[in-house]
Amino acid sequence: MNTAQVATAGLLGFGYLIAHNVADHWVQSGWEAENKGRKDSIGRAACLSHVVTYTFTLVAVAGVLILIFHLPVTWHGLVTGLAVSAVTHYWADRRFTLEKLAQLRGHGDFYKLGQPRDVTAHAVTRMTGENASTLRLRTYKDTHGEIPWDNPSLGTGAYVLDQSWHWFWILVTTIVTVVIP
Repeated sequence: MNTAQVATAGLLGFGYLIAHNVADHWVQSGWEAENKGRKDSIGRAACLSHVVTYTFTLVAVAGVLILIFHLPVTWHGLVTGLAVSAVTHYWADRRFTLEKLAQLRGHGDFYKLGQPRDVTAHAVTRMTGENASTLRLRTYKDTHGEIPWDNPSLGTGAYVLDQSWHWFWILVTTIVTVVIP
């Protein structure tokens, strides 16, 4: 590997990481994020839609970097690298696939860390002495039934494993893009 390839890999890899974060958190639609893990045709369509916009975001960033800095990247390397990225991103974002891998690797509990527990709020009344006060916790319902008491957040084990998976494949994508003639 020569100096130009090393510099290209550094700049392109950095660009891919930025594009990844933008595509996963800003470009991805709410519908895609909510449905891509479903085990049906809607889940497959949502994940495919996300991966298409994700890949276009990587293409846009790579294209700008290649043009501005005259990076020595071939079409074959770029397309092959982006194909690696798209396939591995789709696989992980189906969610149940990554969860199964986490379980096989002994990380099933970590994958579930931070996910809502099976707890719901129910109405409670509390009386205290002559100054009666009422504490009411209500069960709220949405179209799927009761809403869990816990709230999902970005701080889940599933999210951390998802992002680390993507970052690893961004490295592979970068290497493939740069070294394929």
